[in-house]
Parts: sequence; structure tokens; C-alpha cells
Amino acid sequence: MTPAPESINVYIPYGYAKPEIPYDDVKFIRCDKGMVAQRAISCDEIKTDWILFLDDDIVLPEDGVARLFRVAKELSADCVSVDHKVVGGMVNSLKRCMAMGWWPHRDADIAFKVGMNGEYTYSRCQANAMNTECVCFQNFLVSREAHIAIRYDEERWIDKFGYAIHDELVYATKLIGRGYSIASYFADDFRHLNAKCGHSAISARSEAKKLACRFATWHRNVFNTKRGGVLSVVLFISLIVRQYLLRGVRCSIQGHPQFFAIAIAELWRAWRLVHSEPYRSLKPLDADVP
Repeated sequence: MTPAPESINVYIPYGYAKPEIPYDDVKFIRCDKGMVAQRAISCDEIKTDWILFLDDDIVLPEDGVARLFRVAKELSADCVSVDHKVVGGMVNSLKRCMAMGWWPHRDADIAFKVGMNGEYTYSRCQANAMNTECVCFQNFLVSREAHIAIRYDEERWIDKFGYAIHDELVYATKLIGRGYSIASYFADDFRHLNAKCGHSAISARSEAKKLACRFATWHRNVFNTKRGGVLSVVLFISLIVRQYLLRGVRCSIQGHPQFFAIAIAELWRAWRLVHSEPYRSLKPLDADVP
């Protein structure tokens, strides 16, 4: 790998066995389990100016990290993540809009934005590297200063859902809200092996928790910011109703019709969470930095 890492840290949740790794210079560090907890590291053990976060099923090209540094320099970015271009076409665009709430935007300078419904919007004109409003959590390079400054550990409430949805958007919005910039680098030779063993089975409860988490992260990313308002509520309700029906139909076909009742219960828990004192005490993601 070029440049070579100064240290390689593998974060293992408490209670999990250490994997067999054929390298001597790897440091294993215990941490809490959770999509946020395992990225909200204190950095006490990291002395470098930049940190490369990688999932355990990512394969990088030899010069991949050098390319990320080059993009960071060219776009003056404090964080660079690897992503894939969104396939265009009218049919694909309609599918994404109806099922996921994604729609294209006309801004040729921003790869991805956070829409008023809490989902992605994507540029119709995608260059190889662009400024963006999101971070792909599978593999990203970030300055140590920026990672520490945003205090991502404050967002560990997301892990209460068990299935993190748009935790990466919360991370990105915190970066931008604190004055840092993000870039997307589009490359297909950063290979994701898709080792999603824990996400292969669909259950009514897991689908319901994902729906509830989508509501909570929309509330954090959009509603509880200066962008919140009537329009954002209308757009989100439109999305959540479609998601509720689509997920419910899929669960019913697979023999889990109880999804509809469980989802209502999980959404009610999420509603109570975003009105709880610990959540309400958090600063808005776009609050002015003192």
C-alpha cells in the first residue's frame, strides 16, 4: 500500500474473538459494539495526522491511499471517501425516487446532498472527484483533527436501533457543520466483498428497526436543523409511508406479516427517543461553532 500506514489498528468489540491475521504489526483494540461506537474512537492510540477507516471486507488497489490524498489536496478536503457513480436513466431514477426517496439534483459541483426527506440527492454530472455532503463509511480518509472535533461519540444513540441507517450522513453533516469539507472519489477498483453475513436474513423486527432509525436520523440531519420545516415534514411523511408499505409487503411475502404492528411500535419508540432529554440536549448539527 502506498503510502504505507504508520500503524494498523483493528477494533474488536468486547466478547468477540480476535481474527487470524498474517501480519505482526497489527494492534488489536477492544471497543463497544455498534456501527457508531466502532467508529467513534477517541484517537488516543493514533498519532498520525490522517486516519484511514476501512471495513473488514474492503480490498484497496496498491496506489489507492495515494489517490485519496491527492483528491484531498486538489479539493482542499478534510475527508475523502470512495463511492460509485449513480447509474442514470429515467427508469432507474424513478425506481430510486419511489423506493428510496433519492432524486437527482442539478448542482454539478456537489456529488451528493442530503435531501429534505433525509435521503440522498445526487448530481446528474458526476466527475471522478467532487465535493459532497456525505461520507461512504466503507472506506474513507479523514484528518485526525476533524474526526476529533466533531465528537462523533455523541451520536451513539443511533446504536440503540441495532441497525444503523444514515449514520454516515450524521457524521458528514457534523463535519460540514463544524466547517470541514468532504470529497467523494469515484473508483471501481476499491473492491467491496459484500461480506454482510448478519444482514442476509430479513425479519419483521429488523426491517421495523431500520425504518425507525431512518426517522430518527432524518430528525437529526434535517428536522432539527435550520432546514427543518413544513416542507421537510411533508416530504419525509411521503417517504416513510412508501417505505412502510414496501417493507411490509416484502415481509408479508416472506411470511412476516407482523411487520406492520412491530413497525408502528418501533416508530413510537423512536419518537420518544428524539423527545428524550439526552437527545434534546445535543446541539443541532448545523449549530454555530463558538
